Amino acid sequence: MKQLKSTILFLFLITPWLGKAQVVPVSFLGKPPQATIADGPIINSGLVVNLDAGNTASYSGTGTTWTDLSGNGNHATLQNGVSYNSGNGGYLRLDGADDIVSSINLSSYTNFTLEIWIYDTRSSGERDILSYNGNAGSYTFNGSSFRTDGNGLGGRSYGTVGQPPLNTWYRFCITKGANLFINQTKHTGTGNENPYGVLNFGGTRSDVNSRLNGRIAIVRIYNRTLTDLEIQQNYNALKSRFGL
Repeated sequence: MKQLKSTILFLFLITPWLGKAQVVPVSFLGKPPQATIADGPIINSGLVVNLDAGNTASYSGTGTTWTDLSGNGNHATLQNGVSYNSGNGGYLRLDGADDIVSSINLSSYTNFTLEIWIYDTRSSGERDILSYNGNAGSYTFNGSSFRTDGNGLGGRSYGTVGQPPLNTWYRFCITKGANLFINQTKHTGTGNENPYGVLNFGGTRSDVNSRLNGRIAIVRIYNRTLTDLEIQQNYNALKSRFGL
């Protein structure tokens, strides 16, 4: 009987406290938390070039300077009449004749990741996205294959990657000496990288002679190799802008 009275008294005393109790999550039950992919901000760690034609702080719609938003002052220069369009949040139009966006010199970078949101209207033959090292090197699609080519200075082949998307936006991402991503499809290359220099988007090697006829909205360059998860986060952060 005494034990029963003690139990009733104990419950009476703690009842008000229980009314204020909150559920607190615990971390020791079940499996540990798993890494997730956010549809939020882009990766900023190691970002040395951030060009976005959809941000008026980067490009107002007129002029020849495409301002770097990374804070590193790696601005790009628009040459030979590159034009602006407000579609898809804002992009630059290259005519395939002589339009060039001249950007950073990558010759001193041991590692880098280059990301471009691009729209290409060319459907056949060899097709350069950009050139570098005084137009001696280029990023070249040829049919369903892709390579970085140095015109006798070496290069890296990524084999059969499939035809790049035609007349639609896609994300092109490459890590130096490692992998190529078309949207989120990953391809691994073989061979040595050739010397780099100033990147000319819309440039071409003379033996290819196929300039980008299409659109560029975003260029981002990192001074390191992004992980696969980081590359996916960047893709997720922007895909809806381009209808993907």
